[in-house]
Amino acid sequence: MRSIVLSIFLCLVNISFCFCVSGIEVKKEGYLWEISGNGLPESSYLFGTFHGTFDILYDYVDSIPGYHEAFDRARLVCGEVDISGEGGMGDPATMKKLFEPLPADSTYRELLSAADFRYLDSTVVAMSKELGGNSGPLMSLRPNALSYTISQMSQLADMKKKGMEPGKLQIMDAQIMKVAGEQAKATAGFETVSEQLEMLLVSDNSLRKDAEGLIRGLKQQGIMNQTAVSIAQAYRSGELKKMERYGVMLDSLIGTVLPAKDLEEYHSLMDKLLRGRNEAWMEKIPEMLAAQPTFIAVGARHLTGDVGLIAMLREKGYTVTPVN
Repeated sequence: MRSIVLSIFLCLVNISFCFCVSGIEVKKEGYLWEISGNGLPESSYLFGTFHGTFDILYDYVDSIPGYHEAFDRARLVCGEVDISGEGGMGDPATMKKLFEPLPADSTYRELLSAADFRYLDSTVVAMSKELGGNSGPLMSLRPNALSYTISQMSQLADMKKKGMEPGKLQIMDAQIMKVAGEQAKATAGFETVSEQLEMLLVSDNSLRKDAEGLIRGLKQQGIMNQTAVSIAQAYRSGELKKMERYGVMLDSLIGTVLPAKDLEEYHSLMDKLLRGRNEAWMEKIPEMLAAQPTFIAVGARHLTGDVGLIAMLREKGYTVTPVN
């Protein structure tokens, strides 16, 4: 099941969603918000980024009213992670452990039915050939690490088809941090890469259950890819409020994909990825805002709803208003 959630997370969680409800007018509130009040001598800013696919890149920020002015005012730029900063990747030992191989006495041939093993093997072989690699080492990875790796390979294959060069793409979150460094601004990250991956890849399930979840996730990849295309179009609408409505539709969709027994685990994990992380970040944000004007750039899904950063900041006494 966690493999399905991983696919959803990579495609959906941190990007803005759109669900148009006929007959309901929504005040347009975008992805850039000003944080003031509560004793702050200067305003700070909160920005919802897009980092789920390569359909929208850093140059999109040029279309956001007030973005560059807000960014220029900040002396600290904080993202979900700061790969450019010291320790941004996290603990090397943790990274190594997350991608450790299956136990010597376990193979996917033993963990899966014959039909599911053939499906997995053919999927990995085909994708490896497309990228000019060897499928052998991949089949030794644990299920959640293999799911993550396949997701990354799928994105690389898609870029290859579109004629994109991965090293030259200006991914929004990474480029924001890079520009901050080039402008000699202080930079910080709420988490390290290893911490993010640990939330996604570490599971209390048996290897067999994770392997079965991997297969279910792969078989739903077509739906996820179609959804990701729609989400890129939705982000371009610039309307954050529509994301809350899409959340209802998303839960409905997941309910048709996951077996009933896995839904509780899905909701628990998504709560951890959204509410849990937002609460952890809110333990750090007030100190940042008090020290200097700060530009916070995190996935747009983290901004909205009762457990979003906008609501949490207001609960702390800050005035949070959209920059239109």
